[in-house]
Amino acid sequence: MKQLLSTTIRKYWNYMLSGLVLIGLAVVALSKIWVTENDLFLIKGQISSADYYVTKNTDYRGRPNNISEVIFYLYDQDHKFVIHRGIDRHFHCEKHQKIQQQLRRCDSAKVWIKKSDINNYQPEIYRLHANNTELVSIDDVKSEHRSEYSIYVIFGLMAIILPVLANYFSEENGTEVKESSEKGSY
Repeated sequence: MKQLLSTTIRKYWNYMLSGLVLIGLAVVALSKIWVTENDLFLIKGQISSADYYVTKNTDYRGRPNNISEVIFYLYDQDHKFVIHRGIDRHFHCEKHQKIQQQLRRCDSAKVWIKKSDINNYQPEIYRLHANNTELVSIDDVKSEHRSEYSIYVIFGLMAIILPVLANYFSEENGTEVKESSEKGSY
């Protein structure tokens, strides 16, 4: 009985710990959603190169998953700018191909990143303009992070609440069983 109890507590603790990790990831995603124009830093420059890649990847179950990436560099900037998106089993992303083509045709580009990412080699892009055309908007970036946030919050709360409820109902059932067995022994 004591070993069963410690195994059960350990299992609940693991679920709750994973729930807390998911809630932590939700907070990180939320910080990306709350970005405003005042939080962004503008970097201007001429495009030195712009490339489009599709990288094959496998998820934790071994299923193939492709990632579309546009990678570009600006002259006199020590940053690698990457726009990426999971495209499942597709072999191209038209939106990314158009961005890469427009970057190759333009003279200069404006990239907005978070002020806190200035020293990062690969900062996250929140806005991108090439020849006064908006290629990536802050609203697009925020909407991607909203779905991440929702998923993390839902699964995080489930991982925390379900073990607590299961423990509560198992304790409730356990006391009823003890009371009924005691009544029968009289």
